[in-house]
Amino acid sequence: MLKSDVPELDKTSIILGIDAEIISRLDRDFVSEIGFEIVELSQYLSSFSAFITEARNKLAIEFELKYHFSDFQSIKENERQNSILIVEGECMYDYTEQNFSDISLRRETANWLEADGSLGRRGDVYLSVSACLLGNEEVQYKFREPL
Repeated sequence: MLKSDVPELDKTSIILGIDAEIISRLDRDFVSEIGFEIVELSQYLSSFSAFITEARNKLAIEFELKYHFSDFQSIKENERQNSILIVEGECMYDYTEQNFSDISLRRETANWLEADGSLGRRGDVYLSVSACLLGNEEVQYKFREPL
C-alpha cells in the first residue's frame, strides 16, 4: 500500500469511532475509587497517529483519548479542577469499511489539580498476553510506516 492510496482521514469520525468501541471497556471502578466520574469525551484534546501496514486497506492507529471528569468526592470549596482521564491504546482501522478491529487498551491515567494547587495523578495499566511459547519461534515482522 502506498501513502497516496490512503484517503484523507477525518479526525472527528476516527476519535468518535474509537470512543464508541472502548467506552464500555473503561475501568469505571478505578475512576470512582478516586472520587470522579466520566462526564464526556474531549474531541479537541484527543488525538491519534495512523501508520501504513502490510494489511490491505488497513491502518494501524495509536490513540490517546481524553475524557473530562466530574469530582463527586470533594466539597465545593475543595473541589479538584482540570480533571481529565487519558486513555492510551491501539487498534486497526479499515478505511474502506470504516470499522475498527484488534483494539487494545494500554493505560488509563487520571490527572487533576488539587484545591491547594498540587497535581494529582493515578493510573491503571492494561496487560495482555496473546501467546506464550517455550523454545524457538520464527519472528514475524509487521510493516508499520507513519502516514
